[in-house]
Amino acid sequence: MHPMVVRWLTRLWSRERPPTPPILLRVKEPDGDAPLVLDVESRWAPGGHRIDRSVRTADGLAVVHWLGDQDEVELTVRSALGQATLTVHRQESNGRTFDLQLAHLDARAIDDRLQSSASGY
Repeated sequence: MHPMVVRWLTRLWSRERPPTPPILLRVKEPDGDAPLVLDVESRWAPGGHRIDRSVRTADGLAVVHWLGDQDEVELTVRSALGQATLTVHRQESNGRTFDLQLAHLDARAIDDRLQSSASGY
């Protein structure tokens, strides 16, 4: 039997949990446009791991991959104009696309974000 077929059959009957498909986000700015760049803060449970990253979107689409065997993640998604928070449980995710409408940031939050991005240059 071909080695690839053997590996496929081994994985098919393996007791290991198959990998969970990534979380897909379809994000809209408060004005309805698709953001080009997002800051994504993820807090994983039960491990308590926190990961911050910036991602470029494809017409507002972003991907978040599951971290190990964590059961849920709280995502805080921010753009220059808005933010939203979403909690996703592994068993609910299953490759589903989550629509996320960002809410307007208040003026102080926008000012803080502008100052922090300006200090990075």
